[in-house]
Amino acid sequence: MPAPIELASVDVAFVAIGMEIESDNIPIVLPELGANGESLRVGCWLVEIGEFVAEGDRIVEVLMRGISFDVAAPSAGKIVRMEKQLDDPLESGDILGWIRVTSE
Repeated sequence: MPAPIELASVDVAFVAIGMEIESDNIPIVLPELGANGESLRVGCWLVEIGEFVAEGDRIVEVLMRGISFDVAAPSAGKIVRMEKQLDDPLESGDILGWIRVTSE
């Protein structure tokens, strides 16, 4: 059996559909909501691409039958990408969008 290979730490730039996801970008992740098999979907975005948000600002509304839930910004910064759009189906852990950490 070959010896395990040690991997060096590497800075990686991700590319997602024509846009660089830089290392200073933070994903907006849908948390576990205890949906227990209920379908989740994007109700609406409460911000626009390019808008600056503060940590904790409500940025996207998620809908489950009879309930709405607002996802908060995980960090202050600028909204740079929306991965999920109106009525897109969702699962816990999905990346909804990206925030670039920056000051206004």
